[in-house]
Amino acid sequence: MRRIFLAAGLVFLCTAARAEPPDPDSDEAGLAMQVAKTENDIKTSSALITDAALNAYLRDVACRVAAPACPSLRVYIVETPGENVMALPNGALVIWSGTLLRTENEAQLAHLLAHEIAHYLHKDTVSAYRRMMDTNSLVAVLGVAASGIGMGFMGTPASMAAINARYAHSESEEEEADRAGFGLATDAGFDPQDAETVWRNADPDYLRQHPGGDKRLSALHAMAQGAPAGASGKSEPAAYRTCVAPYLERWVNDELGGTSDSVALFSRLSASGRGLFRYGLGEAYRKRARPGDDVLAAQAFRAALAVQDPQPLAWRGLGLMAMQKGDKEAARTAFRQYRIALPFADDGAMIDYYLAQP
Repeated sequence: MRRIFLAAGLVFLCTAARAEPPDPDSDEAGLAMQVAKTENDIKTSSALITDAALNAYLRDVACRVAAPACPSLRVYIVETPGENVMALPNGALVIWSGTLLRTENEAQLAHLLAHEIAHYLHKDTVSAYRRMMDTNSLVAVLGVAASGIGMGFMGTPASMAAINARYAHSESEEEEADRAGFGLATDAGFDPQDAETVWRNADPDYLRQHPGGDKRLSALHAMAQGAPAGASGKSEPAAYRTCVAPYLERWVNDELGGTSDSVALFSRLSASGRGLFRYGLGEAYRKRARPGDDVLAAQAFRAALAVQDPQPLAWRGLGLMAMQKGDKEAARTAFRQYRIALPFADDGAMIDYYLAQP
């Protein structure tokens, strides 16, 4: 019965969102033009991930939580480090690849998507845009992002930082999106416990755009505890891992190539025991280069080589560290192991150059 009433409400909200077009001279018309341009920029961006299987998988998850609102949504996956999921006022749902690296299973992803879909259905994104227009911020924000990768304000982590203060939802909007999103995800059969987990693990930048803090975590915990007996729901970690597996190494390198400190992220991810994430932790320490980080990096690299799915990139990390310390023999040993393990590596010529040095 709850699902029937919820579905009826969603139909009403979606119908309301398709009301008559605004006056061409109104703020709403200008907003609609800006949003349409942003969506077009996303569609034509070189950073858009067009893999059919990955897009179909994410759209399926989004549609399961959106229920009858599904036809009004368009899902876009953008290859960008960092965490962000955002619903535009016109139903475009943008997911950064960094989010897919951070979520551990299908249920966690579903709870994030449901939260954003709730914002869209409640027209919170329209309110946020209006706040930016009221403070003359919208054009400035779009200008900041234009220096990114051509995707409107969604472009880069720097662009996201620029809009956090202006675009952030209000506390009441967040509380309602938490409640409504939790209902959407759990009614779709996803594990209620994963709502608290995914927000507990969220990046600070993402949390600044979605304020809530400990109050949110307590509320989500109470909601999960209040779920009907036996409503444990599904998490689908295996299906999720299978779908994102072809991209993980690329997304790890995207994070490591950014300017932010990724030690905390890879510390959490490496707890899974996966070699790729332990390599990521070692590389994050190596690049951060604080006192003592060289020891921690070496430990993480060696751990990445000692697991069931050893990560050969760790040999390269050990070689670079040894070379920086002037230990040429240790560097050569590590680089040789790297070349044996990955004979067709993109940086093979560079490593061969290092090996050829006296």
